[in-house]
Amino acid sequence: MSQPTYAPPPAPRRSDYLGAIAAIGLAAVFLAGWVLDIQSFAFFLLSMAIDFAMIIFFLVWWLTRRSLSWGQRFLVLVAALVIAIVFGVLTRRTIQNPVILASNALPIVIAVWWGAYMLTRGSAARVRVPALVACLALVWTPFLLLRMTGFHGNLRGDFHWRWTPTAEELYLAQRPSAPSVPTTAPAKPLELRPADWPAFRGPNRDATVHGLKISTDWQTNPPKVLWKERVGPAWSSMIIVDDHLYTQEQRGQSEAVVCRDATTGNEIWAHEEPGRFEDDMSGPGPRATPAFDKGRIFNQGTFGALTCLDASTGRLIWTHDIRKDTDAPVPMWGFSASPLVINDRIITYAGDESKKSQKTIAAYSTDDGHLLWTADAGKMSYGSPQLFEGQGSRSILMFANEGLFCFDPQTGQLRWQLPLEQKVGLPAALQPCLVSPTSIVIGNGAAFGAQRLDLSPGGGAPARAWVSTRLKPGFSDMVYHDGFIYGFDGTVFCCVDAATGNRRWREGRYGAGQVLLLADQGLLIVSTEDGQAVLLKCTPEKSDELARLQVVSGKSWNHLALAQNRLYLRSDAELACLQLPPAQ
Repeated sequence: MSQPTYAPPPAPRRSDYLGAIAAIGLAAVFLAGWVLDIQSFAFFLLSMAIDFAMIIFFLVWWLTRRSLSWGQRFLVLVAALVIAIVFGVLTRRTIQNPVILASNALPIVIAVWWGAYMLTRGSAARVRVPALVACLALVWTPFLLLRMTGFHGNLRGDFHWRWTPTAEELYLAQRPSAPSVPTTAPAKPLELRPADWPAFRGPNRDATVHGLKISTDWQTNPPKVLWKERVGPAWSSMIIVDDHLYTQEQRGQSEAVVCRDATTGNEIWAHEEPGRFEDDMSGPGPRATPAFDKGRIFNQGTFGALTCLDASTGRLIWTHDIRKDTDAPVPMWGFSASPLVINDRIITYAGDESKKSQKTIAAYSTDDGHLLWTADAGKMSYGSPQLFEGQGSRSILMFANEGLFCFDPQTGQLRWQLPLEQKVGLPAALQPCLVSPTSIVIGNGAAFGAQRLDLSPGGGAPARAWVSTRLKPGFSDMVYHDGFIYGFDGTVFCCVDAATGNRRWREGRYGAGQVLLLADQGLLIVSTEDGQAVLLKCTPEKSDELARLQVVSGKSWNHLALAQNRLYLRSDAELACLQLPPAQ
């Protein structure tokens, strides 16, 4: 009786290797965004287009595999689609965005699909088809173990193990059952002192500190951590007045304006409004930073509640819903403008993505909250009104998708408007950077880059001095010092000549961080996206990093604050206070 002979698997055809092109293409796009740390909405769209092309290429390749019958090819294809839908449903609470799930999973799925096809090419169809389907089901399984809590600044998903508690859950678990509530008891009125930080990005909204010199040797004389506390998630910054710190945070199903002792971190009072805003990109929490004026705190919530609180006690003085006056729905990423106080009025922005409202900027009386005026300042922006003292008078600047707008703060009359020639890409979100009394730099993302605008002394619209793609800030504002602009090109820190727009250097991968300038010393303090404080020397010759210190955990997109020689840095999880060492 003859023994059965071993039949080796058929040699693969050249066309069998074409399926690897799709796997390599998908992996290359994914790794480019990961390794190069590219922060660009344009790159995100390009990567989606390449992914789509690679998927179509792979499907064509799969449907032309003659080693399987048409029925078997379609069976595996339908099974792959059903498996993807099932796992999408199973992860809808932990990975809410199906696009992000697909963009992270598809490079692995396609690679395993091709690899399983090649490894089983010598097997019978009754074995080969179930093996392929089993491999496609198995490759999705690890995503059941993950939870996504938004994005990083370079548009990568922020993944964690599913069973680990979120920072918000840890914070709520440690909070006392009886919260510190506002009181009606009389208290000493707070007064603004020199070196306080009363508004978003400081007194002039330019993230610049004068009158302070610190030690640059953080090895032998490091900053001292005075306190560090868990906080609820938010992208608000902090203001500090008379040793009181104010910020916003999410507390379960409520948004809270919180007052803390700036020297100890202890909570003094909290004013809560019902509401929880959460989106796939940022996660939960309010966005705007409170403002202080004459013993009161002005705050804008994510759903449009503009409130005035007693700064000492937290007592509600008045509240107003800006949606009723501007006819604006809640934007995709919530109301984000930090209110601006000018004299007896509070200015805020309410963008309208539906393009119907002509009342996107509004002024209210600081005394009782009644509406003073509204005006059209573009249809969408996640930036904030900016005070500008140039051209012989005080003005309000507002940067939106449609351009830069300049208004009279008393009447709301439009003084001039500069339409944009380049598309912004992502909605405008950054502050104008003043480089001289007659020059402004604006920037927003890869599709827009940055532009310097020179204003006419007579008060007319500015003219463009230069347009550059060598500085492409997306999440991060910039500062100006001695003829040069320091900020983020995507997620990499850089220096640009303010006179020409030419880039001098690009170095330092700090993620979607923020920057603060110590003007008297020519020093920069950069907060990285992962919660470090980095000390840099302002020099156009090179990136001169002097020191760095890990301060908080979590994701830090929040702007820094500095008051009375103390640096405050927060993330979506923690808030810390550092005593900066004085200069020797």
